[in-house]
Amino acid sequence: MGETPTRPAQDQGVLSGFNCLRPLIPLFAVPLFAAILTDAPLPADANPFTVLDAESYDVMRLLWEDHRAGILADWITTKPGTRQVMWWRYDAPRLDPENHGRWSRTVLAPQLIELRR
Repeated sequence: MGETPTRPAQDQGVLSGFNCLRPLIPLFAVPLFAAILTDAPLPADANPFTVLDAESYDVMRLLWEDHRAGILADWITTKPGTRQVMWWRYDAPRLDPENHGRWSRTVLAPQLIELRR
C-alpha cells in the first residue's frame, strides 16, 4: 500500500500493466507507442500487429487523449491539410446514424467517418 507503481518488465509484454500506470507514461517512454501515435516507422523489433490488439487500442486512446494537442500541433505545422492515423481513429467526425444506409446493421457502422464537406 502506498507503493509507487513501476513499469512492467519487458518479458510481460509491451502493454501489460499500462492502464494502472497511465499518469507515468510520457509520450516517448515507449518507442513503439510514440511511433504509433505520430505515424513514424515502427522500431525494428516491434510487432506490427500491436496496433490491432484490443488492449493496444485502449492504451493508445488514453495516450492520444494525453498527447493529442502537441502531436497535432507538430503534424499541422509539417503536414498541413492532413491528419495522422490516430486522429482518424479517435477524433474524426463520425457519420450520423441516419446516414449509415445499407451499412446500418454492420458492426462497423458506428465507426463510419463523416464525408468531407
